[in-house]
Amino acid sequence: MKRQMIGFLAGFLCVLMLLSACPLSPFNFGASAEESSAYKLKLVAGPGIEKVWGGGKYKAGNVITIHCVVAAGFEFVKWTQSEGSGVPDSKNRNYSFKMPAEDVTLKAIAKSIKCTVKLKRGEGIATVSGGGKYIPGETVTIKCAPASGYKFTRWTSSNSDFGSTKTEYSFKMPSENITLTARAAVKKYSVTIKKYEGIRSASGGGKYKPGDVVTVYADADSSHTFVGWVRGGELISNQNTYIFTMPKGNVTVTAKAKQKK
Repeated sequence: MKRQMIGFLAGFLCVLMLLSACPLSPFNFGASAEESSAYKLKLVAGPGIEKVWGGGKYKAGNVITIHCVVAAGFEFVKWTQSEGSGVPDSKNRNYSFKMPAEDVTLKAIAKSIKCTVKLKRGEGIATVSGGGKYIPGETVTIKCAPASGYKFTRWTSSNSDFGSTKTEYSFKMPSENITLTARAAVKKYSVTIKKYEGIRSASGGGKYKPGDVVTVYADADSSHTFVGWVRGGELISNQNTYIFTMPKGNVTVTAKAKQKK
């Protein structure tokens, strides 16, 4: 009987030792005490934050360093506590502090960086609009209007990725400041030459700027006599060569001839 009792006690002690080695066992008093002294540090990435790390379980008093990566077009603002009260805010992306005796949630905050669109008026441009500050990735629409006597040619920029031949131009804002210039050229008008029967040749038609000196010439064939130049139904010159200053508008002149008697 005595031997049986000793054997029973020895077996009980073995079972107790095995149970105490299991982390989940209620008899594992050492593990339970260690677990109860660890607190949870949770990290949250706000808008514009690509990545956060350094969270986990820590004992009170441990020095913790947390980190974050900020997305392009944003700048870091601060770490701020959304759960608990033992960790002050910090403006450092790589932030070190002592773990308090409580669970803590820290959020990384960032804000959008606004970049500038600057618009310039080249010669012959009356107005431009759409400049200002924009968030990278935002759609920007700029417009311009040429002055009287000018024709818009294109938007130009030192950044070759930007430019357009349209007066109204939309693009995605880059993550840098940008300057665009509206360009224009003096508007050209047409000189059109028409010929009566008997006109052998005529020259001088084409495109001209207002103020240009235009010279037109015509001659008749051997069976006709050159009469002159007609414009708007009126004879404006009886010379083969007619010189005039180009107005702000298209011009049509007719070389007239008549049959020889």
